[in-house]
Amino acid sequence: MLIATDLDGTLVPYDAREPSPRTASVLEQADRAGIPLVFVTARPLRWMDGFWPHVGRHGLAVVSNGAVVYDVHERRPLAVSGIEPAAGLEVVAAIREALPGASFAIECLDGIRRDPTYVEPYGVPAGSPVGELGEIWDVPALKLLVRHQGLDPDELRDRTLAAVGGAATATWSVSGLVEISASDVTKASALVGLCRAARRRRRGRRRVRRHAQRHPDARLGRHVVRRRRSARERAGRRRPRGATRRRGRRRPGGGAAARRAGDLTG
Repeated sequence: MLIATDLDGTLVPYDAREPSPRTASVLEQADRAGIPLVFVTARPLRWMDGFWPHVGRHGLAVVSNGAVVYDVHERRPLAVSGIEPAAGLEVVAAIREALPGASFAIECLDGIRRDPTYVEPYGVPAGSPVGELGEIWDVPALKLLVRHQGLDPDELRDRTLAAVGGAATATWSVSGLVEISASDVTKASALVGLCRAARRRRRGRRRVRRHAQRHPDARLGRHVVRRRRSARERAGRRRPRGATRRRGRRRPGGGAAARRAGDLTG
């Protein structure tokens, strides 16, 4: 069992920096009960600092529209599905041809990088790289951000979608902004992958528990396999007392008795 929830417009109001006290209390109860909580959001990692304390030690997050599955307790990404620089720059060229004057930025694990004409209305951390994308895009990008000051938001969306085609996944949730992820990367696909991985882990834990119940005195891990295998081998090698070991396959007319008979008659 797990709880998965979107953030903006679902768990919290748009642009909220952290959950309300009542919401935080509910999240804490879920964590105490051992229920994993999954935040599923388009927000980048840099906008999540106010939410991490409310996820607890069982919490996970799907951020940047599914590009990152994040272990909140360990503060590390479990899976990253980014846009490689070469493929991303081809998408940028196609959009620029369809929308002259468009400005771009990319979200990476280490923060936002933007071209000189891109205006981020929510502010950016000090020291964030600024330059031509061909120069600053040297790692997989979680998202490619597209803005155009002179276009109606609907026109920006439609023309960007047409330019991107099937090369990537374009989404929009904020007026005047189109967010582009790697092909087939969405919040839904990342959540499905996370749930499947959790189910595999549960099945593995069940197998371990069943084995422990059947063999309560056995140690877990490789030693269990070695112990059972050696026990079977020992059982297969036991012989009744006084029995002799057979060496090889007896051949018709051969063996020690035949050799003795040949000595007597020879």
